[in-house]
Amino acid sequence: MNSELIYDQLDQPKPENQQRQMLAAYLREQLARRNEYPDQSREIAYHIAGLLSTMFAQSLDEDDPYLETLLLAGELELPDRHHGTATWTQLEELISAL
Repeated sequence: MNSELIYDQLDQPKPENQQRQMLAAYLREQLARRNEYPDQSREIAYHIAGLLSTMFAQSLDEDDPYLETLLLAGELELPDRHHGTATWTQLEELISAL
């Protein structure tokens, strides 16, 4: 699923469980893409973090693991010197747990 399609899907009123499933599948695809093309890591993180602006993401509770995943991607899209302790290993663990 490409970034435009997942963005559109998460920005429409749909059943929450359906959106969670779509987002989890998309995140796993992006993780596989990152493993295949590590030089595109920041771009991949950028697209994941961009989903924070969707209606679905804005409806998530503070402690929701999906929100935590998107926020961590937001840190990873920054240049290395600016994302503090955030790592791709952490993001992989969060995505695997979804």
